Amino acid sequence: RFPLISMCAVLTRNWQASAIALLTLILRLLPGPRPIDDAYITFRYARNLAHGLGLVYNPGETVLGTSTPLFTLLLASVTAATELDIPWIALAVSAAADAVTALLIYRLALRLTLPGWSALLCSLAWSFYPVAFRYAVGGMETSLASALILGAFTLYVSGHQRGAAALAGIAALARPDALAAVFLILLGE
Repeated sequence: RFPLISMCAVLTRNWQASAIALLTLILRLLPGPRPIDDAYITFRYARNLAHGLGLVYNPGETVLGTSTPLFTLLLASVTAATELDIPWIALAVSAAADAVTALLIYRLALRLTLPGWSALLCSLAWSFYPVAFRYAVGGMETSLASALILGAFTLYVSGHQRGAAALAGIAALARPDALAAVFLILLGE
């Protein structure tokens, strides 16, 4: 009956979700990189690949020991193109992925018919979730895998099963345990 009011409400919510995504990005970037766990292994593989030594931990030893080839290739590609520091690249990728995840949480919550305020609250909760924050600044592939998996499920509930399966398959290249998402999506068809 009042389409202008409805359109303004949607734009306001979308603006708020975008602000939360920007907040998520800033919160991840502010402390700078703080590598943890296996991040150093991934960094070494990426550095060797970026410098033309191959996808190896030690040059001359053709043993694949990274469990995250997608993240490693992404880090290596950006390093080769820009010469930026790998931990900063990893942080930027993870911060951007977490910002996308904040938007996806919002969209998925709306798709699942949660009220707009609840969708925004879920998105904001992700922004401050300490475990996600720690892995993002820690240089791990978790943020990228999470964004890809959540993107896959968002596509799935929107009726795009093939796209969802493809995105979940790509997520498995970021983290092998993402194969569980592929299985769930294929099971739902």
